[in-house]
Amino acid sequence: MSFPCPPECQPLGEVSTNAYTNNSCKPPAASDLFNDTYVIKSNTIHRIDGKAISDKEIPNLIQIGYENAVKAEENSKFHRTEREEELSAQFMLKYSYELDAYINQFESLYEKAYQTKNLSDKIDLLNETVKSFERARKFCYSKGKGGTIFFQDMYEYLHNSNNQCFSYLDNIKSSLDAAIYQKDVVIPNIMDVITQNDGIYQSKIYQFLPDINRTVVQHTLKDLEADDKISRIKKGNSYELHVKNE
Repeated sequence: MSFPCPPECQPLGEVSTNAYTNNSCKPPAASDLFNDTYVIKSNTIHRIDGKAISDKEIPNLIQIGYENAVKAEENSKFHRTEREEELSAQFMLKYSYELDAYINQFESLYEKAYQTKNLSDKIDLLNETVKSFERARKFCYSKGKGGTIFFQDMYEYLHNSNNQCFSYLDNIKSSLDAAIYQKDVVIPNIMDVITQNDGIYQSKIYQFLPDINRTVVQHTLKDLEADDKISRIKKGNSYELHVKNE
């Protein structure tokens, strides 16, 4: 069972609070002063007045980064209170046996689909994976807030450096869409071009398939060769393509 990675929201550096020992004199938040003095352009901080940033200003900018990081985490949908985390943990302990069965089923189906080469079988397995995922979600949601929080945090509110919010189900459906596209669009079009242009060079086939990504065509040709559907005969810097008779 894999856990989603935490929000990538890191402070710019360590901040000392020793300078403020008088509780009756709380300093203004550094971020309150940011818009009056600095501006961000192309992910780089500049002074509004155009002057160079001095070494003395660095601690203030570090403080701003820290405050923004904390604020982003607190406002994030990924942030959970201690009570919510406790409810999720209680759910996991109480329903561990049933939960493992539900989770293992859709994760195993997805892994099997990933390893399957036959597109029809892959599509069937991915459809089963979607149904299995939805059964697991229904089970968790039916057990109250703890189960809902657990499933959302584990499989629905995932995030990484490339995507700030995605679901495990998004990945399954993306794989399913890709397999259907491969089976119903890519392969028929490639086979049709080779059939009508027997002996066509691979370097020339791409112009007949302008709507299909070049890399997708390359990988599909290799798969079709491995499945004994076509032959690829080395010719100089390219390959001569032929459809094999069944």
